[in-house]
Amino acid sequence: MARKRMVARRATVSDITEGTYYIQEGFDPNYVVTPFSLGISRARVTGTIMDTYLNDDGNYGFMVLDDGSDTIRLKFFNETEPLQYISAGAIVEVIGKVREYNEERYIMPELVVPKDIHHELLRKIEYINFRSEWEQLVSQVQQMHTNGKSKEEIAHAFSDVTAEDIVIILQHIETSSEESETEETESAGKVVSEIIDQLDSGEGVDYSILVERAGMAEQQVESVINDFLSDGTCYEPRPGVIKKL
Repeated sequence: MARKRMVARRATVSDITEGTYYIQEGFDPNYVVTPFSLGISRARVTGTIMDTYLNDDGNYGFMVLDDGSDTIRLKFFNETEPLQYISAGAIVEVIGKVREYNEERYIMPELVVPKDIHHELLRKIEYINFRSEWEQLVSQVQQMHTNGKSKEEIAHAFSDVTAEDIVIILQHIETSSEESETEETESAGKVVSEIIDQLDSGEGVDYSILVERAGMAEQQVESVINDFLSDGTCYEPRPGVIKKL
C-alpha cells in the first residue's frame, strides 16, 4: 500500500531548531516536535538567503536561511540546481524534510521558490493565525486528556487533524508534565538543602522547622527529605532531626 505523503507544516526556523527531534524506525519519517506540540516532518518556511555554497564537483551545496527567528542550512545533495539561480539576499519559500546530523538541524529541500517581501509578510500572518489556532487545539486536547478521555475519543472529536497529530500532542503534554515535575522537585530540593545549611549549627535541623521555613506543602518537603535520606545526602541523628553528611 502506498504511504501517505506527510503534510508540509507552516513553521519558523526556530520551531525547527528549538523543537525536540525524534528518530523513527523503518520507513516512518523522523520529525521535530515544537515547543507548542506541533509535529513537523516536512516544513514550509519563508525567509532570506544569507549565504550560499556549492562545491567544485557541483554535487553538494547549501544555503543559509534566516527568517528572523533563527538561521538554518538548506542542504542539497546532487540536485543542486537552485544554487545556480538563487543567491544571497533573495527571499524564498522552502518546502523540505527536517533532518539532523551531528547535532545540526537542517532542511533537505524539495522545493525552493523565489518570492518577494509581500509574500513573506503574508506567510508570517498565516503562521501567526495557524499557531494561535493550533495552541487552542492543544489546550482543548489537554483538557479532554485531563478529564479522562481516551486517545480515540479525542481524535474523533477533532476531524481537522490526524490521529498521529493527537498522539504527538498527548506525548508532548505528558513529557512536558514530567519535565516540569522534575524541575519542581530539583527546585524544592535546592530550597530545603539551603535551609539545612543555614540553620544547622551542628546538631541538625528539626523536621518541623524545615516545613515551616520551606514555604511549600509539607508533602513536598517530606518527599525531598525522603530522597535526601535515600541517596545519602542526609541522615537522622535522632528521630525528627535532619542533618547533612
